[in-house]
Amino acid sequence: MSERRAVVFDVDGTLIDSLRDIVGGVELALRRHGVTPPRSDVIAGFVGDGARQLVARSLGYDLDDARVGPVLATYLEYYEAHPVGHAVPMPGAVAALAALSAMPLAVCTNKPRGVTAGVLAPCAFGRRDDAGACSP
Repeated sequence: MSERRAVVFDVDGTLIDSLRDIVGGVELALRRHGVTPPRSDVIAGFVGDGARQLVARSLGYDLDDARVGPVLATYLEYYEAHPVGHAVPMPGAVAALAALSAMPLAVCTNKPRGVTAGVLAPCAFGRRDDAGACSP
């Protein structure tokens, strides 16, 4: 029996640097709901535990607070429509994918599927041949 091997990557902070797009989307969502956003670096510190947690922390509310849902919906709607504006491949990501191209490769992320596809496609990871910035 042959051994199968694969590599699974996280997306944000591993394959792409999408922090400016994520923070910008949260800032926009908060403003649309009449909330002054915290500083960008504060929002950036909330990234990594999923969108609901990100929005709740940015609002200063508990995760299950009913006020989180509408702001979260606005954030997700905006981010899905604008997945890349400032995103760039992480240093070495394109080269790593090229070096591993003979193996099955996958991503595992808590980012919604539509946003994930919207972020990865313009970064040329499907082709594994573009070291430039992601573009819509």
